[in-house]
Amino acid sequence: MLIRFACIHCDERLALNRQAVGSEVACPRCGFLQTVPEQDDEDAEVAAGASAGAAGQAAPPNQPAPADESPRPASEFRIPNTEFTGSCQFRIPAPAVPRERRVPSDMILYPRRMFYVEAGLYLLVAGGALAVGFWIGRGGTRNDQQLDPDAAARSRVPVEGRIVYDPGIGKSLGDTAAVVILLPAGKYPISPWVLPPLGRTDFLDAENRATLRPIEELGGAWATADTSGNFSLFVPRRGHYRLLVVSHHATRPTTALPAESDQTELTRYFDQLDRLLRGFKYRWTLNEIDLGSGPLDVDFGRPGAP
Repeated sequence: MLIRFACIHCDERLALNRQAVGSEVACPRCGFLQTVPEQDDEDAEVAAGASAGAAGQAAPPNQPAPADESPRPASEFRIPNTEFTGSCQFRIPAPAVPRERRVPSDMILYPRRMFYVEAGLYLLVAGGALAVGFWIGRGGTRNDQQLDPDAAARSRVPVEGRIVYDPGIGKSLGDTAAVVILLPAGKYPISPWVLPPLGRTDFLDAENRATLRPIEELGGAWATADTSGNFSLFVPRRGHYRLLVVSHHATRPTTALPAESDQTELTRYFDQLDRLLRGFKYRWTLNEIDLGSGPLDVDFGRPGAP
């Protein structure tokens, strides 16, 4: 036997087997899920009319007769295509499934935070490598020389030359005992040195040699010419050096003074410049010292001549 009722959502007329009373079914029109009532709409209307007649509540004379409440023919009801067989068909909404983000086959998803972490590590490693390289390049050679004295000796650069003058006989002779000093360019002592007068006969005494030690500590070197005017020495490394050569025989003209530019540079190294040069001719030049450099020859000419 069928029970007929209207959908409470879209008012669609439904007809189901009475075995479905109390179960939840979905409206075939709107899909709304609802409970099948125990009474159909026609039984509810008949019961309401009977209770009204028993209470003696008649309609007023001037009130129009109520509409025909007779049950509607069964052909007016919309019956589902499949008859209810005792089991309820429930429509349960499927859970939402997140859409899968498709990635092209030639691409790889990579977390942004991990990218920043790896970039920071790369920069840290590169900075450390740069610092190590700088330290090795600056101090490695010095450490190797301290550990291996022979390596320090091999890194020294030999310098040689000849110093001559003309005693007035039209022939150049060796400037015996002339002094040669090489100083690293751009490197100055904390305070100017006080050295003995250059070219004195006692210049090479032990006491005077001790006063020349600061020249070597600064990275320079010194020597004196032999009887032929030849000299040779070693500088610690290749580079630019200031060369000071002071004659032992060729004097300057009495009115000739050191050039102002020479005095400015020389006084940064030496104190009491006039006492140091003693009125003799000198040469103050900038030279590049390297392996294979030519000899440093100086000709002072005749004494007293410009």
